[in-house]
Formats: sequence, C-alpha cells, structure tokens
Amino acid sequence: FFILLSIIGLIKIVSTLNLNKIEVIGLERISEEEIIKMTHDFVWFKLGESSYFYHFLGGENLIIWRWINWEDFTKKDPRLASANIIVNFLEKKVAVHIKEREPYALLCNNFTNQCFWFDDLGNITSPAPNFSGKIVFRVENNSDDYIKIGNPILRDQNLKNNLLSVLEFLKMNEIIIDKVIIENINRAEARAEIYKEDGHGPTLYFSLRSEPTWAKEIF
Repeated sequence: FFILLSIIGLIKIVSTLNLNKIEVIGLERISEEEIIKMTHDFVWFKLGESSYFYHFLGGENLIIWRWINWEDFTKKDPRLASANIIVNFLEKKVAVHIKEREPYALLCNNFTNQCFWFDDLGNITSPAPNFSGKIVFRVENNSDDYIKIGNPILRDQNLKNNLLSVLEFLKMNEIIIDKVIIENINRAEARAEIYKEDGHGPTLYFSLRSEPTWAKEIF
C-alpha cells in the first residue's frame, strides 16, 4: 500500500513539471517564433509517434524535454550553427541558446532571379535579396541547377573549396569586386569583375581546379 501511494505521489509530482516558458537567446535573423516551433516539432519528431512516456506525460512535460538527445537539432535548419538546450525544472522553463550561421556572401542565379546567403563553409543557408555592390560578395552561378537551401554552393567539393579560396583571396588582398561569375561550371572557371564607380573595371579570371595562392605574388 505504501509503495502504491508513493507511486501515485510521484506521478502527481511529475505531472506538475509542465513547461511554462521557452526562452530563446542569441537570435539575430531568425525569429523567436520559428525556434519555439522548431523545438516543439523536434520533441514530437523524437518521441511523439512511438514513445509511451510522451503520450503518458504529455509533450509539454519537462522530463520529456530533458530526456531527449538534442544533438541533431541544428540539422533541421541550415541557418543554425549550434544550439544548447537547457531545461530548468525549478523555473519550469527551457532556455534555447542559438548561434546562427553568419552570411558570408550571396549566391544568385539570373535565370531564376533567386539569391541565397551562404556561409564561410560554402553552405546555402537562407533566401537573400537580389542586390549587388561592394558591401558583400555576389557570386552568380548561371549554369547549375543545384542551388537549394541546405546544399553546398557547388556540387563538386574541390570546386567549392577553390571558389571559397578565390573569395578569400579577393578579401585578403582588399580587391573590391562587383561580382564573381560562373558561366559554365563544366569549364570550372570563374571571373571576378572589379568594382568601379563609373562602371565595370578590369576582369580577373580564375580556374576553380586549383587554389589561387599563386596569384598573390603576382598582385
């Protein structure tokens, strides 16, 4: 009888540990509402369909949230670099510490009139406005239909890394460009049009089959 009463008491205590608040920290471009929805969706994805405890305790119970392995949370959205989820039983809240991927440059396709941000690892993270200028790098890939959020900027890993090296080379040498254009990815070539106030300046040509380290001494 005593054991039964203890079990009933424990169930009552556990049932009171429901989530009152989700606090999101570290956001810059993503909305708080998006992250909150993502956390709820992730709990359901992890436990909702098959877990007895999820259905018994309910999806808002903090024990469920503490039990979950949140390691894969950032894989659900390419805009996220890292996330740390802390469950506070005393205050009945969950703190979600987010670090977003920083936009490094624009990737645009003139045929579809679409632009996307990509990070310094060459991963496409989110939609972007279609603009150009000397503030950010603009890369135009007019030959590849691979442009999609979550994908790398180029299919081929080596070409992607070398394109990033080209951008880093331009940045390190303080070369202000209007845009970098890839007309035909099969040729593995890119041209950088140097920015000029009264129109296009000189054009630099790069092979994406190798890093542009050789060009530094020439410059």
